[in-house]
Amino acid sequence: MELSSVHLTLLFTRGVSLTQWEEGGMLERELALYRALRPNLGRITLITHGHGEDARFKRLLPEFDIVYNRWRLPTWRYAQFLNGLWRPWRRGKTIFKSNQTNGADIALTLAKSARKPFIARAGYAYADFAKRKQGFHTLPAARAAILEHRVFNGADRCVVTTRDMADDLTTLYGVEPEKIRVIPNYVECERFAPDGDSPAPGTPRALFVGRLDEQKNVRNLLLAFKNLNAELHLIGDGPLRAELEALAQQEGINARFLGRVNHAELPHHILRATLFIMPSHYEGHPKALLEAMSCGRPVIGGNAPGIRGVITSGENGLLCGHEPSQIAEATRSLLESSALRDKLALSARRYVMENVTLKRVTEQELTLLKELARRHFHNPAGHALSDPAATPRKRASG
Repeated sequence: MELSSVHLTLLFTRGVSLTQWEEGGMLERELALYRALRPNLGRITLITHGHGEDARFKRLLPEFDIVYNRWRLPTWRYAQFLNGLWRPWRRGKTIFKSNQTNGADIALTLAKSARKPFIARAGYAYADFAKRKQGFHTLPAARAAILEHRVFNGADRCVVTTRDMADDLTTLYGVEPEKIRVIPNYVECERFAPDGDSPAPGTPRALFVGRLDEQKNVRNLLLAFKNLNAELHLIGDGPLRAELEALAQQEGINARFLGRVNHAELPHHILRATLFIMPSHYEGHPKALLEAMSCGRPVIGGNAPGIRGVITSGENGLLCGHEPSQIAEATRSLLESSALRDKLALSARRYVMENVTLKRVTEQELTLLKELARRHFHNPAGHALSDPAATPRKRASG
């Protein structure tokens, strides 16, 4: 089915705005998929949680319709306001989609009110992250699990970034496997590409990109470099930055904290590094790791969920333990062998080109949208349906 009359409506993560994407240096990365989808669709609407500061994006992003919380309403009231706009969405061929699980309940409510299909997308396991951060038997973890159960069972299709996440939806929440699609995070491989820019001369350099918090295991990463003949560059910010800078100074660790860097500048930093390292305790489907692999840099990752699904140790990167000595051992093995670095770098680039290019992911997204459009907006005779409710439904038993 053609998608030229389909209206894709994307709801942002709860509390997230276009301005935050811009300030975090990831606006272009996050919009790349929707720019690629746009020529195939009738409309794309971005529903953000931004306030007046998001108004300027109506001018800056004319290819998208933008809805934002101009009245600074509380989230629950903003959700009610959005629900009041369902009438025009009901008249058209609208497909709702969430960007992440947190806030997907709003997308689900809108889709049900408008009687339109809903795609619940999750780039990481929201409840699992909550358990690891807050504790397994805490109220936030319980609420996250309840939200996941409601959203994924209520969705017409569920999109997750890894096979492990897909299996968990079925095991933990009883979601039918037929509803689940694994669509990975993508990489703009033309931008993140080996371009002949060699690593910086002099002392070997390792690069870390990510939030400076407990999940990323940055404290042990710093300690691993205490006795290594290498410098460590860290891109990112977070609650532990001051503590980590003090630790590096106290221990005499050769580390530079670069703060946030615009996404467009990341390829330069990656290409100037000898290797990339991400020793996290857990991940979803880590974009920074994939981007480093796309640049043809050898990578080291913590032997953890999310990373194990990307790195096959010894083939396209190295997996390491999470203690300083284990991180140091893996780093040293790469620093001492240019042959190993070259082998892993070539395989890393090949992995990205075969699995997670923007073109490949765009095709997967279009296939999903066509499937939903065909199911909800056309009957078998080829006559357009004004509403999916026009198709017969079986009466629920019991």
